[in-house]
Amino acid sequence: AARILYVVLTLVAILLPSTWLMQERGAWLMAPVAALPYGLALCVMVWKREGADLNPVLVGTAVLYLQYTLFMVLGLVMSSLV
Repeated sequence: AARILYVVLTLVAILLPSTWLMQERGAWLMAPVAALPYGLALCVMVWKREGADLNPVLVGTAVLYLQYTLFMVLGLVMSSLV
């Protein structure tokens, strides 16, 4: 169940805010979707690994949300300039 939760929350956290905000602020808010391939790679790692082998996924998740945040900031700044 934890694996399913990880995958669902990762995908929802990346796709939902961008899709929702894009309708109000424009296409620049789709910039965070650029973090999706890395998120999908982490989801695959979660399904294939167990125990201590999941430690790199923890680090990768922190990197993923850093990437997402930077892309979201870029999207918000660019959408306010246009």
